This record gives sequence, structure tokens and C-alpha cells, in this order.
Amino acid sequence: MKNADDWLDKYYPVSAYDVASDDVIAMIDHGILKWSGLAPDVLIDYGLEIIFRDDGQMLCVANRCVYIIEIDATTCALCINLNSCSRGCEYCPIFIETGEDCDLNDGNPWGDFVNHELTTPMLELLIDVKSKTLDRLEKEKERDEEAQ
Repeated sequence: MKNADDWLDKYYPVSAYDVASDDVIAMIDHGILKWSGLAPDVLIDYGLEIIFRDDGQMLCVANRCVYIIEIDATTCALCINLNSCSRGCEYCPIFIETGEDCDLNDGNPWGDFVNHELTTPMLELLIDVKSKTLDRLEKEKERDEEAQ
């Protein structure tokens, strides 16, 4: 039977702190992988569950709450590498591509996760942001090449 270690190996093999700080696509991919693993059917397959509490969300072994990871900014490579108290989210590709940050409002993917336990909106957001970021980076590269 699959277990928490198997889940970590597949969906969170590298800490958000260890994702390259100069590779925004690697940061987004880290998030896509983590959120893919938080889908309800995946969690069931690994015997895991998300515990929603007032002080945060934890991924735990089902029925025992053996802590696996927090599901918050400490496991988000984008937050770890691009956001700070002094500058907020202005360098995060989620903010750059959508004009919105990850707040707790309903209708916002992070808010839908925290308030309604929905994982799909965050996953879909990251996939969309990756596509838009790749397009933007390609256009920036083309402009730089033309300017030379």
C-alpha cells in the first residue's frame, strides 16, 4: 500500500526552500506537483488527508494526524523565493499574470482551498500561470534578441 513517504517522494520530493531561486518555472512546477498530489483521489490512494484548522492546513496520515507537511507559504517555492514582508507578492508570477495575490477571499483559488477545501482551483491557476509565464518570458527573450 502507498504511504506518506511514497507521497513525499512523488509529489513533494524537494523542499520549497531547495528550489532554485533563479528559476521561476521550476518554482511553478514545484507547486503544480504539490497541488496535483493534494487531489482528493490521490490522498485516498496514499492514505492521507488534509486537516483544516484555524491556524493552518496540514497534510496528515488519515485518522492519525501524523504530520507530513503544512500546506501554506512555507511549502510554496514561489512564496519562499519571491515574496517578502517588505515587497509582498509583486514578483510572484501569480500576481504578475493575474493581478491578484493569494488571499483568503472566496473565488480566489487559495481562499477556495482554505474556506471550502477545494484543491483544483490552485492547481488550475498554477497551470495557467505557467503557460502565461512561459509566453511572457519568450516574448521578453525575443525583444532582447531584437534589441541586440
